[in-house]
Amino acid sequence: MKTSFHLDRQLTTGIIAIFAILFFLMAAFSLIDGFSMRPVIFLAVVTVLLVLLWLALTSGTYIIIEGDDLTVSRAFFKGRPTSLSNVVSIERRANFGGLLTEVYMKVRNKDGTFNNQGLINKPGLTDAEYKRLFDTIHSINSNARIDESLFRK
Repeated sequence: MKTSFHLDRQLTTGIIAIFAILFFLMAAFSLIDGFSMRPVIFLAVVTVLLVLLWLALTSGTYIIIEGDDLTVSRAFFKGRPTSLSNVVSIERRANFGGLLTEVYMKVRNKDGTFNNQGLINKPGLTDAEYKRLFDTIHSINSNARIDESLFRK
């Protein structure tokens, strides 16, 4: 069975809209001294880049659980599959002074060592998808310890 979890489209669209407004204001303020083609070219290039970024975040950023394997794709770059049976715990780590919470999996390697693998930012999924992701992981590996603070707002 293949289960996928996609980044929240509403959140992504909001972030891209904020960047678009800021870049538009930059171009508008540069037109105060008179008309020039530079701001127009700047807006054209930035618009293309923002559309590509939006596509990469909404369509190319997702988590797939297929059988026992979990694969994270970020902006169309697929990561290596991780066996969920090797996951020891799922924890959170605050970034940017606590504004974002990154979710990490502690995974046991074949040689017995552990490493942390990034899973997703907490606000990246809707609440229902977030709960469904951890329920799916827990149903495959009931021994994985999931930090309770991940479920608090």
